[in-house]
Amino acid sequence: MKLIETVGNPNEVINVKPGYEDFFRKLMDLVKKSDLNENLGEELKQLALTFPTHFDIDPFDIDNANQYERTFIGKDESGWEAIIMTWRKGRQSSIHGHPHFAAYNVLKGKLKLDIFEDAKDNGDIKLVNTLEIDENTGLFAIGESNIMSNHIHRITCLSDISYSLHIYSDDARKGFTYNI
Repeated sequence: MKLIETVGNPNEVINVKPGYEDFFRKLMDLVKKSDLNENLGEELKQLALTFPTHFDIDPFDIDNANQYERTFIGKDESGWEAIIMTWRKGRQSSIHGHPHFAAYNVLKGKLKLDIFEDAKDNGDIKLVNTLEIDENTGLFAIGESNIMSNHIHRITCLSDISYSLHIYSDDARKGFTYNI
């Protein structure tokens, strides 16, 4: 495995997508009131499970040339962000890591989540678990702070189309990608 750091634009300002202001406000109220721990993770997972599932799918449609599409719901100046990912059958992410906190909720469809862990200090990783997750399934991972290689995983779409909500404690595009 080869480890490559990918960098997003940390200064990018993302306004809250119209219609999702209440959800994003609740998200930020939760993260500002307590420390990042398992209890907060459970609260954020429960909030993610309340995400409006009656959204209009047109703004979340995918270009057939892409692996998946990101639609930002909102991003706070602290770095916290919420994103809708749109997937088509067979499309998958790279194997990648994330910031201190990452949460997911499958809004529609079915996804496969391959979870990896470090195998050695040289950047090698090994597959440790595979989950199939479908609608109204939420999960979260809390890793080490100030690193971007937590919760190493790959997502693959198993249904014709899938939508997933992702909540991160920092710009997810700054994570690490692992190339085989």
